[in-house]
Amino acid sequence: MERKDRIMRIERKTAAGILLMIFVWLFSFSAFAAENTAKKVVRIGYVNVATYEEGGEGEYKTGSGYEYLQKISYFTGWKYEYVYGSFKELYNMLVEGKIDLFGDVSYTEEREKLFSFATYPQGKDVYFLYTAKDRTDLLGGDIGHLNGARIGVTQKSYQETLVQEWLKNNDIRAEVVEYDGYDALMADMDDGKLDAIATPKLSSGDYHYAVIIDIGFDDYYFAVSKSRPDLLTELNEALYQIQSGDPNYNATLESRYQVSMISDTFVNEKEKAWLAEHDNTIRLGYLDDNLPYSDLNEKGEFVGVLQALAKSMTHNFGVTIVTKCYLSNEEMRTALKNGEIDAMGPMYSDYWLAEQYDLIQTNTILSTTPVLFFRKTESDSPTGVIAVSAPSFIQQDAVGIMFPDSKVLTYRNAEECLKAVRNGKADSMLVAASQINLIKQYRIADQLQVTEFPGQMDICICTDKENPELANIINKGITAAGKGLSGAALSQNSYRKQKVRFHDFVDEYLSVLAVSAAILITGLLLIVMYMIRLTLQVREANWKITKKQEALQDALGEAERANSAKTTFLANMSHDIRTPINGIMGMLDMIEKSPDNPEKRAECLKKIKASSDHLLQLINDILDLSRLESGQIVLEHIPFNLKQAGEDALMVVEGQAKEAGLRTVAEHMDGEDIWLIGSPLHFKQILLNLYTNAIKYNKPGGLLYTNIEEYSRNGDVLTLKITVKDSGIGMTQEFIDTKLFSPFIQGESGPRTKFKGIGLGMSIVKAIIEEMNGSIHVESEVGVGTTFTVLLPFEIDHGKHEEVRKEETVKTDISGVSVLLVEDNELNMEIAEFILEDAGAVVTKVENGKAAVEKFASSATGTYDLILMDIMMPVMDGLEATRRIRAMKRADAGTIPIFAMTANAFSEDVQKSIDAGMNEHVAKPLDAKKLVALIARYI
Repeated sequence: MERKDRIMRIERKTAAGILLMIFVWLFSFSAFAAENTAKKVVRIGYVNVATYEEGGEGEYKTGSGYEYLQKISYFTGWKYEYVYGSFKELYNMLVEGKIDLFGDVSYTEEREKLFSFATYPQGKDVYFLYTAKDRTDLLGGDIGHLNGARIGVTQKSYQETLVQEWLKNNDIRAEVVEYDGYDALMADMDDGKLDAIATPKLSSGDYHYAVIIDIGFDDYYFAVSKSRPDLLTELNEALYQIQSGDPNYNATLESRYQVSMISDTFVNEKEKAWLAEHDNTIRLGYLDDNLPYSDLNEKGEFVGVLQALAKSMTHNFGVTIVTKCYLSNEEMRTALKNGEIDAMGPMYSDYWLAEQYDLIQTNTILSTTPVLFFRKTESDSPTGVIAVSAPSFIQQDAVGIMFPDSKVLTYRNAEECLKAVRNGKADSMLVAASQINLIKQYRIADQLQVTEFPGQMDICICTDKENPELANIINKGITAAGKGLSGAALSQNSYRKQKVRFHDFVDEYLSVLAVSAAILITGLLLIVMYMIRLTLQVREANWKITKKQEALQDALGEAERANSAKTTFLANMSHDIRTPINGIMGMLDMIEKSPDNPEKRAECLKKIKASSDHLLQLINDILDLSRLESGQIVLEHIPFNLKQAGEDALMVVEGQAKEAGLRTVAEHMDGEDIWLIGSPLHFKQILLNLYTNAIKYNKPGGLLYTNIEEYSRNGDVLTLKITVKDSGIGMTQEFIDTKLFSPFIQGESGPRTKFKGIGLGMSIVKAIIEEMNGSIHVESEVGVGTTFTVLLPFEIDHGKHEEVRKEETVKTDISGVSVLLVEDNELNMEIAEFILEDAGAVVTKVENGKAAVEKFASSATGTYDLILMDIMMPVMDGLEATRRIRAMKRADAGTIPIFAMTANAFSEDVQKSIDAGMNEHVAKPLDAKKLVALIARYI
């Protein structure tokens, strides 16, 4: 009876559990259905254009524009209702509010009055003039032949404006004919009623047109109906998420759907003439046993990626490709030089090498990366001695570029290279990444390891400098072949059946069999010993497992704490960065709305400067803390005077203390004759952070007390004791123990603490002190004040030094000073130019280091009094430019002051500037007063 009751109770509980699960499932389903029902419906204009938006109502859809719409819906949750029509029809429907969203719309001020544009562009259109392929008069390169031509455009399109401007700028008188849509435009073009058309780049190979010239480009956007302002914010947020997640998303999307037109690779008159002189035949030399690029197979047939290129050129241009196989690069180059062939490949693409051999390189056929096969037991560098195969496009000169310190050995084929590596004659074999599978088909490769090296190897075809037309024909063939060379052709030729030969098997496995027999006998003896020790090993293993479980538990807790710290850091960072940015944007709005209120504008500018300084301090503190935590900080090891360093730090904050109504007491030891060796920059940073902390958390009328004294002396090591005391709000002992030295923590909790700052100062202080092998101690009482005590060891400098003197009055007059300003960023150039010219200097501007070297070299001695040089620039950076200027054989090359002007502001960056020959290192953003004073000091 009791057992029966127990069974009934179990059954009732089970039934209740099942009912509860059904209820939860039904509730979840209802909530899901309600959520789906609430999705926002957006009416989309859909033009059904090839590669952009393909597919009519109820049909399969694809294209770059369609994919972009789907990507947006992932972030917005929108449900689309597609409305089909021509561009003109849908454009008018957008203006009338009959559709909500329409893509591929160029921006104009007139259009912005009719509908709203997204903040971020959808893509970039390049506009061309196209004509029929048989119009050789217009395709000969002389745009003057367009005079009197009829050029078709779509009505009210951006290309209409663009072609009008282009014709005017080039003084060409042609008739521009407007059409309602592309269908009518293309029809008249095909019927010969038009000489040319202006359109964005055509993405389909179905048109029999050729490009005359590129006439310009423009961004295009998603446009939103004025009747749906609710969509614009969501659209902008989605576009931001997409483009910030992948900054190259727009370009990647367009290239994926772009189809190269055969007409884009039109063979011009000069190229036709070259083909005619050579019987419409190109003689191509190629390397044997060099798959996937080229090979002569067992049937005597030319195969590989180059064969696919040759086949494509024959199909597209009607040329005959005659091929000849060679066993090495050297043999093939000799054949080209002797006129036996017109072009050769595959070749390692490098313009310096091409210059040495007096060759012309074509565009890149394929790109790959270098890969090394090396011995598994190899402990030294695998690049000491590198083996290469004679038929490979990677030869000694190419290896010398990639691995300049390596010795190169050339072998007859890939198999001999692998044997050389296995037998220790070479450290590694160098191949391309696209050849890995082919190399791994050799059994010897299983005994080697594979590693990929950074860098890119480009593969091309070469011809001699007497045949530039041929190089251009091949370039057009590469373009016409498109992705087929890196897709099917590459895949189909990346595998080759290998015959298993008996002597290979014996060579590979005989020694293994002998060793295996010896191992078997030894193993039988070891089994007995193993059984005896088995029990002890099991016990030890159990003990280790227990310890590892404890360690894993500790690691899990540490990881959870680290994750929590990361979340807190990001939240605080978001708040502290947005706060000054919000202030700057708000003040800019107020300035814009107060054109007639100079006092208000001045006040706003002052607040913008304060917010900018605060934001810069935040970034500097975060970078300092990051470098400290990652161990990348570089401490100086230079002599400095103790008295001067202490006075410099105190002088910076005395004005702040006075403004805060504080009394400053400094009882520093007389350090005038004490010279130490260390990092004065970081020593002063510690003092400044402690002083500003004491000022920030002090009370009106309070005390800032500082004392620097000798704590101990041990041989040549002097330990300083630094005491900083305030009469401020104080801290609890719990706060000191748990939060004081944590990032983003301030003395008063909560996101709206009244104390300005970001809470990184004490974290940085502690990190620097520990890096300098020092210590910090804190004593505090709430409502009474806080005392920081720091101990820092320094090496004593026994060298002789001149008496430390106070700075003289700083000069600030640079009127008439001739400055060569080197800066690649237009905005930074404009700012620096304004500062200098406002101070009376005469400025000459150049945009990169190479231009600066050329400008200085071409000027007369003494033309320039000073050079302001940016560091990171294209073409040539500022460090290299400075070295070249200093190396010039002219009187002022070694004496002209050169200042680094850069955003790289760490001590190692300063040292790089000095090592390059610069006199000073000025950090961005520029401080106008300091910059002018520094220049005046040198003039």
